[in-house]
Amino acid sequence: MKTIFSEAWLLNFHSKNLPFHFFFSKNSSDATLNSKSDTSENYVENFYLAGIHNTPATLLKKDAISELTCGLNMSYNFSNTRIGFTWSENRFSLPVRMKTDDPADIYKFDGNENNIYSFSYNGLIKRILLF
Repeated sequence: MKTIFSEAWLLNFHSKNLPFHFFFSKNSSDATLNSKSDTSENYVENFYLAGIHNTPATLLKKDAISELTCGLNMSYNFSNTRIGFTWSENRFSLPVRMKTDDPADIYKFDGNENNIYSFSYNGLIKRILLF
């Protein structure tokens, strides 16, 4: 997907046993827009991946939506163990409504916001690494 970074930054903080990272990015992405027949609400039908804008139709797809991505990662280090937490969020300026009739696509992303949370750990017990 062709994107143009309009803003991106990363903040790192670190104390003795607690590293903390925060990231933020705002991008413009190419997409094919459509609208519902009963309203004038626009939505993303699919993402334009070619990156070529040499016709009027492809020029309409250029930088059609904006995407905001942010998140944080932090972990705590014990003597032989580390536990961590990560959160990430993506927001689109318009909702994504992929057209598909395939039952295999039932779990594809739909909407304008996505959150991911994860927990991690690793530890060393004698010669055994648990993660």
